[in-house]
Amino acid sequence: MKRETTTSSRQTLLAARRWYLVDAQGKTVGRLASTIAGVLRGKNTPAFSTHLDSGHFVVVINARQVRFSGKKPETKSIIGIQNIRAGSGSALRSSSWLHAPKRC
Repeated sequence: MKRETTTSSRQTLLAARRWYLVDAQGKTVGRLASTIAGVLRGKNTPAFSTHLDSGHFVVVINARQVRFSGKKPETKSIIGIQNIRAGSGSALRSSSWLHAPKRC
């Protein structure tokens, strides 16, 4: 029995792209992010290859209603590169999200 490796062409992979709609309401951030990252890379397709762009398109709705496990919103902080150079501290996630600009 002869085994052969087949590689899909770029055109067939681009034609097979799909749009995914993900509802993030009540989902944990880390698990949702790893699932979305796999879909964006195309790891859910049987023709996955690291050197070809076989990823799909993902739209996330209800992203404001995502949840963190434990006490991460109160204890984790966001540090920006600008803040480190300026010597100022960091902002807690909960406070920075409250003042985040609203998007449509």
